[in-house]
Amino acid sequence: MQLLEDLSVRSDVAELDLREYKVPDAAAFSDSLVLLPKLTRLDMCGTGPSDEEMAAMRERYPQTKFIWYTNVYKWILRTDIKGFSTGQKRKFPDGAGWYAGDSFSYKRVRSTDFENLKYCTDLGALDVGHCTNIGDVNFLTNLPQLRILDISLCDLTDISALASLTQLEFLALNYNYVTDISPIANLKKLKYLNLNNNNISSYDALLDLPLLERLWISCSGLTDRQLEDMSAALIAKLPNITIKASNKNREYAMSYWRKDNPGYLEMQALFGLRAQNQGPKKD
Repeated sequence: MQLLEDLSVRSDVAELDLREYKVPDAAAFSDSLVLLPKLTRLDMCGTGPSDEEMAAMRERYPQTKFIWYTNVYKWILRTDIKGFSTGQKRKFPDGAGWYAGDSFSYKRVRSTDFENLKYCTDLGALDVGHCTNIGDVNFLTNLPQLRILDISLCDLTDISALASLTQLEFLALNYNYVTDISPIANLKKLKYLNLNNNNISSYDALLDLPLLERLWISCSGLTDRQLEDMSAALIAKLPNITIKASNKNREYAMSYWRKDNPGYLEMQALFGLRAQNQGPKKD
């Protein structure tokens, strides 16, 4: 069948790569896909249709995986990207995207700049740390598939959006101004949690996280007595858990948190960034 003016394909084709073509009429192209009932994957990066037009095709043909370029602040990303970090100012692994700006300032990034991540349905790891003017993280409600999340150093006060991220295994929330961590109680798959340097008053949300392996909660707002009681309660349930809970907090730059942390190591690999603080350390 004639799919484009300069492209004919078999009606039983399963995968198509159209990156060398242009699609001038998205609506007409979408209609023609009815004639490709076995199509399961369609790469349309750089072919022309807008995010909205591509999203409409994705909704119309749920059996087909549509891939296209979307803009997130000054990054250009494939919608099948696996991990995104504001720390990556060059290229992501496997050609998944790149930074297209001439300069960068974390302070200029806002929550609305991340709205297009909703099109990235394969995104498993996300780091927007250091964006101190982000304002909120409500865009996270569109990313229920996330397993790894770093929102440290964002000056956040409200984390209610986290309640829907039930697949999370790794959460770095340190260096914020969070008082209420109750949404974390929903995150039953959580293994690695960093709450250092916040303003929380209750640890109740942490008492029923059955898979928790690492908890960093120093200088978090809890009193010394609360930290002792919490640690005792968690160790009774999870005898192999590692807890760093102190109001003196000798740790610098999250070095012990990162050291041999499987979640952190996976995250950095997905971002194409070097894993830091992996040398010998004495605690």
